[in-house]
Amino acid sequence: MTKTFHRRNPISPDHAIRVLPPLMALVIPVVQTLASPPSHIVAATLTMIQCAVILNVIDHPLFCLSILTAIDATTSLHTGGNVPSAFLPALLALGYICYRYDLLVGALSTAIICLVESMGRFWHITAVPGDRDLVYTLLVVMMIACCGRMFRQQERQLRDMQEQRLSEWRIRSQRHDERLANALHDAVTGDLSLIARTAQRHIEIQPNGVIESWTSVNQWAMHALDEIHHLINHLDRQSCPRVVRIPGCSISDMQLALQYESEQLAELGLTGHANVRMLERARAVNPQDMTFITDLSKEILVNIARHATANSKYELSVLITDAAAEITEINVTDERSEILFKGGHGLAHYGRLVEQRGGTFTYSVHDNLWTLYVYYPL
Repeated sequence: MTKTFHRRNPISPDHAIRVLPPLMALVIPVVQTLASPPSHIVAATLTMIQCAVILNVIDHPLFCLSILTAIDATTSLHTGGNVPSAFLPALLALGYICYRYDLLVGALSTAIICLVESMGRFWHITAVPGDRDLVYTLLVVMMIACCGRMFRQQERQLRDMQEQRLSEWRIRSQRHDERLANALHDAVTGDLSLIARTAQRHIEIQPNGVIESWTSVNQWAMHALDEIHHLINHLDRQSCPRVVRIPGCSISDMQLALQYESEQLAELGLTGHANVRMLERARAVNPQDMTFITDLSKEILVNIARHATANSKYELSVLITDAAAEITEINVTDERSEILFKGGHGLAHYGRLVEQRGGTFTYSVHDNLWTLYVYYPL
């Protein structure tokens, strides 16, 4: 149970904080059952269900809250049977809901508990409007919900602080590697190049008996120069650890690929532009995603040649942000959208892949203007 919660919540409170509340909530119905055993089979069944639900409240708080609320409402409407109160376990589930889910889900769960408790209090003849016990109960429910939200906000702040510290460390490491690479280049490569050039000059002017020694010096210098260059390139990659710099997966590679496709369209009489832009604050892009975006953009340009009106214009824009890659393409056409999309089987294939990723792939034709928009989450 706890391992599943840890996998779903990589940044979570301490292990004891996640385990102790359900155990403490389980103690209450166990003690009540031992003190006052259920009087009939229905009460015993509800008690066992309540205990099983408490043990799973961490993994499935919404489902557990619905079960516990139903048990609480049942025991409020039908007194007797010595069924342990499900109010405290329901509060525990509410706390986890407010901690794990967004504000709307937490607010709806809080409202449901307040409604059930109010109906249960006013159901009995002895309850009177304005009873202080009901007010205290509702205040406790509100307090638990606020505590769950508070822990959620606190954990988000801690996560942001950790990410900020990690970013600062990466920046310092990048700057250190960049300074080291520059120092190696300035201090070592110049001297090695001078040694190699000196050896090569002596090879040309020295007699044959001395050439072998200068040849060895030249080979050693060139080998050392190559090793230094490998080290400098490695430091350069470390100082700029954006995976988009991998050959074939960078912004520049995408621009070159789209430029080539634009030149092919220009030979067919189609004029336009393919613009690629990546925001400065955008995070590193996975190489596979970068390759997919490039291939999809190329397929879009190829598809233009199939349906665009002769001697017309087109515009392709690729914007990569921190959250997604957005591709917009516009061109003039004389055909209907369903015919256009059926004609490009590769484009249909990419559309299915985008939708499987959870993105958006839309297209339309209005006033002979073909518009395609792709939202590919990263």
